[in-house]
Amino acid sequence: MARSQSIASRIRFFSFLLVTLPLCVSLLTFAVVSRILVVGGAHHDMVVELQHHKLTTERWLNEQLQSITFFAHTGISDLHDTAALQQALRVFLNYHTSFSQVFYASPDGSLLTGPELPVPINVGDRGYFQKARQGLPVVSPVLVSRFSHNPSLIFCAPLPFADGRFAGAVIGVTDLRTLDEALLRLHRRQNDQSFLATADGYLLTSRLQENTIILPRYNPEGIPVTRTVLPPEDSLSTPHFYRNTQGVYVLGVRLAFKSGQWLLVQERPVRAMLGGYSWIIAMTMAGALATAALLIPFLLKAGRRITGPIEEISTMSEELTHGHYDKECPYLHTADMPPEIRRLYDNFCFMAERVSQQMRDLEHLSFCDTLTGLHNRRHLAHEGTRTITACTEADLPCSCLMLDIDFFKQVNDAWGHDAGDMVLQSVARTISNAVRSKDMTIRMGGEEFAVIAPATDTASAFSLAERIRRNIESTPVQAADDEIRITISIGVADMGGAPIFGTTQLDDLLAKADRALYQAKKKGRNRTEIWSEKLIAAAPDG
Repeated sequence: MARSQSIASRIRFFSFLLVTLPLCVSLLTFAVVSRILVVGGAHHDMVVELQHHKLTTERWLNEQLQSITFFAHTGISDLHDTAALQQALRVFLNYHTSFSQVFYASPDGSLLTGPELPVPINVGDRGYFQKARQGLPVVSPVLVSRFSHNPSLIFCAPLPFADGRFAGAVIGVTDLRTLDEALLRLHRRQNDQSFLATADGYLLTSRLQENTIILPRYNPEGIPVTRTVLPPEDSLSTPHFYRNTQGVYVLGVRLAFKSGQWLLVQERPVRAMLGGYSWIIAMTMAGALATAALLIPFLLKAGRRITGPIEEISTMSEELTHGHYDKECPYLHTADMPPEIRRLYDNFCFMAERVSQQMRDLEHLSFCDTLTGLHNRRHLAHEGTRTITACTEADLPCSCLMLDIDFFKQVNDAWGHDAGDMVLQSVARTISNAVRSKDMTIRMGGEEFAVIAPATDTASAFSLAERIRRNIESTPVQAADDEIRITISIGVADMGGAPIFGTTQLDDLLAKADRALYQAKKKGRNRTEIWSEKLIAAAPDG
């Protein structure tokens, strides 16, 4: 006996459910709410921290630009004294360690003073110098330094003559690693990672993840080529989780600055973020399991008091719950049964027998045409595909005959629908008598019939069709005092090649035979036509 089907098992199940379901729902609610609070709090902290990083980074950039601008306006007294100019640049570098080099460029862009140059360099075509000519101090995009060959930022400030004319520019070069180190110092959490990237997802500064340092790579023109995964655009308002370039599942936020050219990104590993949360959930789950372990034994003891008296009766009736419709009700000795159980048994056997008979009747009706006794379209859909598949696997031919009574409407109009029904029954008998037992005969609907003939090639199918046609033509139908003579048109097709019509071999075979039937009617009726490819465009009359 399957204990899971017994009343005792159900009571045990619902007792277990009564205890565990509230605990599970409470635990799940607590876990979801706690996760939302943990993630929401972490996301808020990261947004605030990232905004602070942005302000700090922008302040650092502005400070460097202001230092270069201030030096350009106050630190150079005589442009013609090369030694003094060199000395001023050295003093500036000594007090501003964030710059790796500083130069003076003449009005045409030639670098005249600064570190010793291996070759003459002219920056007149650079965008930052052209802006300096317009009197604007500027911070360049990331460029590859011609001296260190490292990615760098250029801070450029115009240098005016006393009369306001452009006297050149002071150019400060900062290695991008300086900004990188500044970002690393801003982290409040050990596992957090901040980095700069371009708006289209290329890494500008290095990043540290899982004890691995990822350094950005640049091409000779200073364009970054190291791709990185970015948080979605709405990450400031909505928490988003994703796998970063190292495959670590992180919570990420991003903030655009420098007129949208750069993105400041911060990531926090989910494992580190939810470490404490997971411990709390584990402890809460342990408490819930301990509560369930205390409550369930008391409920089971109360359930046994209910199931004990009826357990023997449920054991006898359980076999019936697994019966099938085609089996008789099993015999049980009912003499000593209580009247309620006896009535349950008798009623069950009566209903099982009725249901079994009704199911057999319904199954027969669902696959049979009640007027002619032939199979219907549902049977064709169910068994036709199986027949064609069997022929295909056995490499046997299979043919289809599509038959339609000629001028059947005139029969109904002239002799009435009762006579029409007699004609349909007569045609059905004639077809059934002509085909083999393994052939499938179907009434498609109205006055149209079909025959699926397995292991039958085109020539044999044509011979069968002609035999049916001649038999029908020579078998008049008696209707009252009249004799109704009828003829039939037939289309023949065999299975072969890829389907042309529909999606299955059955659809294709029926469609081909239907078009051949249409051709038979078109040529005068009372004839048989065989499918050929020239009939592809033929349209069956609806």
